[in-house]
Amino acid sequence: MQFGDFLNVCSIHFHRLFLISSPAEAGLSSHTIPSRALGTGSWTSLEVVKALNEVGGDYNIKCPVVEFADFYSRGPNAQVFLYSFEHRTTGLTWPEWTGVMQGYEAEYIFGAPFNQAFIDYYYNFTLEEKRLSEEIMQFWTNFASTG
Repeated sequence: MQFGDFLNVCSIHFHRLFLISSPAEAGLSSHTIPSRALGTGSWTSLEVVKALNEVGGDYNIKCPVVEFADFYSRGPNAQVFLYSFEHRTTGLTWPEWTGVMQGYEAEYIFGAPFNQAFIDYYYNFTLEEKRLSEEIMQFWTNFASTG
């Protein structure tokens, strides 16, 4: 996915996905989501909750970040680096529908998978999550060193 794809999703498709004239016109019933882009289909309650959670997160967190990055990138000699942390830690006690919450990559950036006190108090990490933490710490170290 290219940077411009994120802008397209944020500024255009968000409104097209959820703007309808009336519930009756859309043929709404329980567990039905109208969408010009996705079609109309029956979803389970959990799928509805997960989808709305993702839309809310994208609209309130990701879209403003992408829009700011786009604005900043227009400056003279500007370089913009952007990533989206999409790993949900296996030991989280939050319901699965909450997905990956903003800021949870900090545990990986600061090495929580290797901190026994953190593990004892909160939750354990898998071997793959320890490797992910090592990679992310290296990414951040490289970025701090070289930009």
